[in-house]
Amino acid sequence: MNTGIGVVLLAQEAEKTPWWHLIIEQAFGLTIVLIFLVALVSVLVNQWRKDKCLKLLNRYHATYLNKNGRSMWGDLIVYSKGLELVFDASYESSHGIEKTSALIYPKQMEDCVAVARIAEGLSHRESRRRMKQIRRSFRPGPIRKTRRGFQNLVNTFRDAFSKALTAFIGQIAQHTQNDSISSNQGHVQELGDDLLGAAANAYEPLLERHIGQPVVAEVQYPNAPAGEKLDIPGYLVDYSDKFLAIFNVEHDPIDTHQLTIDGESEHEGFTASWVKGRFTLTCTGPDLIVLRSLHAKEVFAQPDATLICGTHLSLNLPGDTPPTIEVTRTRRVDLVCSRELATIRFGGEYAAGDKRQVESNPQGVAPGEIED
Repeated sequence: MNTGIGVVLLAQEAEKTPWWHLIIEQAFGLTIVLIFLVALVSVLVNQWRKDKCLKLLNRYHATYLNKNGRSMWGDLIVYSKGLELVFDASYESSHGIEKTSALIYPKQMEDCVAVARIAEGLSHRESRRRMKQIRRSFRPGPIRKTRRGFQNLVNTFRDAFSKALTAFIGQIAQHTQNDSISSNQGHVQELGDDLLGAAANAYEPLLERHIGQPVVAEVQYPNAPAGEKLDIPGYLVDYSDKFLAIFNVEHDPIDTHQLTIDGESEHEGFTASWVKGRFTLTCTGPDLIVLRSLHAKEVFAQPDATLICGTHLSLNLPGDTPPTIEVTRTRRVDLVCSRELATIRFGGEYAAGDKRQVESNPQGVAPGEIED
């Protein structure tokens, strides 16, 4: 009888003990659970967390520019680690191998100068998405503002949250009957860091003040002489640890040129050549160059590819007819620039209701020289 009562009491005691307490008391079980939990959270965070500047151009037609001066264009797909450019048409190599897209890995992205998008190169559906994106970015609603504020808060107090988590783990360890928690503190800390990293946001007060405001970015372009940079105007949409996003509402060109290229020719801001069936366009001036269209006897194409100074594009054209091209010069595009080469150096033109604007001074004058 006493044995039966003992078994019943033990069973009742087990029912009263929470399942999570039993796991904590078992060091081996806790270790296994934490290892899998950390791995699961890390995978989910890495899959979900994309660079927020590059993500703005996800699923849009865009041009990718690198430090070697080369360019590629197509529909951009942004991954958590890397990019893919799906070409507008299949590329056939000299050996007859078809290539339909380019994969850009994180190591290669270290050579990225910028990714550009122009409104004229978008489909009707993409244009509507872009205008919706522009409105959200320049005039964020209360939910968007609250979310950004929360992310900035988490980033500002990340160290404090991490220390608080460490202290919390220490308190739990003191109230357990073994050292299972303290021996797995590293796994718990890693889990907390992953979650904080997912919720945090790159936060720089100097740039945060100019979100949605006109700015001027200085961009170091490929093969530039020492100290020479491009000034790119636009609205600061967002920033991350590695990139800046500078957009313009309207993409009005400075001018448009329609030219027939036979041999090599030099023009204001760009050079063009057509030699032995190969067409090359190179940007040489401070303005961005956009190749809108190209027409030859057997070819009509609309690349809508964008170049900055020091970059070029090439096309192989069949036949022996010199191509006719349409080229525009502009400084009004949507640009995501590498922070290694680009810096927000100046506030831009005043917009309506701009809080930065000081009381007008009739005798005021701008500096005649600005330090670079």
